[in-house]
Formats: sequence, structure tokens, C-alpha cells
Amino acid sequence: DPLYRDRLAIFCKILASDMDAAGFGTNLLREGGDLDDPTFFSLADALTAGTRPKVKSLTDPAPLHLAMAAAAEAKLPSDVLETRSPLMLRALADSPLVSDSVQLAAAERAAAAGAIGPASLAERYAAMEFSNKEMDNALSIAEGDYSPRNRALLYQAATLHKLPVARGAAIQKAWALAAADGIYQLSVGVYQPELGALQPGTELAWFAPAAARALYLLNQPERALAWAATAQRFAREPEDKHATALLWPLIALSEGSATGLGHGRWLSAMAEVNAAEAGMKAGFAYSLFEAMGERIPDDRWEALLQGDARADMLAPDPAYMRAFRKAASAGRRGETVLLAILILGGGSLTEGGPALLSEIVIGLRMVGLENEARRLAIEAALAGGL
Repeated sequence: DPLYRDRLAIFCKILASDMDAAGFGTNLLREGGDLDDPTFFSLADALTAGTRPKVKSLTDPAPLHLAMAAAAEAKLPSDVLETRSPLMLRALADSPLVSDSVQLAAAERAAAAGAIGPASLAERYAAMEFSNKEMDNALSIAEGDYSPRNRALLYQAATLHKLPVARGAAIQKAWALAAADGIYQLSVGVYQPELGALQPGTELAWFAPAAARALYLLNQPERALAWAATAQRFAREPEDKHATALLWPLIALSEGSATGLGHGRWLSAMAEVNAAEAGMKAGFAYSLFEAMGERIPDDRWEALLQGDARADMLAPDPAYMRAFRKAASAGRRGETVLLAILILGGGSLTEGGPALLSEIVIGLRMVGLENEARRLAIEAALAGGL
């Protein structure tokens, strides 16, 4: 980009204390009509004049902006969080140019995008400082305002508990709040070490369904099954039995068998949660099973043929789908995986609907990626609310 190169050259002149040349270059850019980056001009003018700039808005920050702001000792506004760049979010998470709250929010978004690991986010949570009063009321505070700072507060409160029952209760509440806010997967990753320290048993039977669900998401099916077995054996309260029944599709997808016990209880439990969505979710689960090679009896499908036959889904690009089918049919593994990533994109796994996910899972199996296909099916099931 010639314009970016020119801006970078001006900043280099500033760093070399050649303010006359920097000012001349800045004016040339203005006269040439380069007016689409007001933040650059604000920072350049302040640096050449020796003043401290005020950046009011910066929704698409670039590395040059951060470098110039650092040189000018300027603070950046909170709307820098609107950037969609994972690498920029990672940089903002460690940047003194933004407030502590913006740093933490950037770290969360960077972790969600895979730019930093959940362990790194957990370290940032642990480094936050809170008063004793806040620690004593962590749950009520987080329920009232589920902000990044209060997520850190809840994390610290959860990790301080020594008794397994108390720690399990805190983790379960943290996951429930995260699920309601659309960041369940991120929260599961953050609490993975704490979950790993807990062992399935009668005193944690009420926690077992939540633990099993999280472990399936973490691709630890053996540990997940141990917790699921605990739930099935020791659950006593109605809500615990209900949560256990909802595990059926995850267990069945993991074990590769949709014919085992539990299907009827699962349908009933789903209907109790949301009768209007139960049929759609059942169809979603059946599609995933059949994509993994499991045949679902016709009568189960026929029972779903009622109500509205349409669902609001984003249709994938036909050209990409055609290329995906050709690559999978020809056994070109790398091309198949790349196209699957491009088709699914960075949004929710469920945006394209069951038919798209089924085709992606089948394609991965066609190129020998059986385990990866199963993991995708389980992640999709969790993302779809199963």
C-alpha cells in the first residue's frame, strides 16, 4: 500500500526528530487527498508540534497507530475494541495505551479468537485486584453486571474455594452466566484446570452434567463419560435428572451409537425446556448422527414433520460448496480442510444449519478425518444448544 508506506516514512522522520520533513510529508498527503485516516493526521500533527493528542475514536486500529500513540504518550479510546483483528486485540491486551478494563476486554476477545490461550486469560483474571467486600459478594456482583472485570472477580472467587462442592458450585454458576452471554466455550477453557482438579463422585453428582458437557467441549470424552456415568447413577433431584437426560446426544455422538437408551428421556427433557424448539433440535441431532454414519429410524424423522418447514439459516457460497465436494470426493485432505474452514468461517457453527454441517462432517470423514469429524459434530451439537 503506497499510502501506508508514505505514512510510515513520515513516522520514521518523526522518530529521527526531523520534524520539518515530517510536517512537509504530512501536508503533501493532505493535499493529495489522503484524508481517510484522521487518526494518523491527528497523531502526526501532535508529534511534530510536540503536543499530546486526544484520540476520540479509533475503531480500526493498525500497528502504526499504536506505535505513534505510544510515541505521543496518547491514550486510546475504548472503541478500539471494535477491531476484528485477533493480532490487534492481542496487542491491545498488553498495551498501556488503553485502560485496564479495555486491556481485559481485549484479552477476552483475543482468547475467543485464538490469539491467546485460555490459560493466558486466566492469568490476567488472577492479576486483577479486588477489595475484600467485592470478593465476598462476587456472585451477586457478577450477576448484576457481567463485565470482563466481574468475570475476573468471579474467577478469583471460584479458585479460592478449597472444598470441591463449593468450587463446583462456583464453576457451574460461572458457566451458566457465560452461556447466557454467548461465551460458554471461552469460560470452559478458562476453568479447565479447576475442572481437572475435581473428581466425579456422589457429593458432586449435581455438578456432573455440567462437568460432562464441558469435558466433551474440551475433547476429553473418557473423562466426560465418567462424569456422565456419575450423573446417571447418583442424580436424585429432578433438575439434576433433567440435566442428565440432556446429555444423551453428546454421549451418543462420542460413542458412535444413536440406538442406546436415553433417546426418549432426552426428547422429553428438551420439550420441557422449550417445546417450540425441541423438534428443530432433534432434527439437528439426527443430522449429525447420520453424518457420522449412524442411521436414524424413519419413524423418528417422520415425527418431526409438523409445523413450519422453514428455518432461518445462512446459505453457504455455492462455488465453495462445489469445490468442497470435489476435493472430498477426490480425497484431497488439505484442500478439503481448508475449504471447510473457509465455508464455516469465524461465526457460530450453527449459522449454516444442519444440512451444511452434515455435509462438512461427511466430507471430513471421506478424507479419513474420522476423529476430527466426530469432534466437529460434538462441538456443533454444543453450539446448537443440545
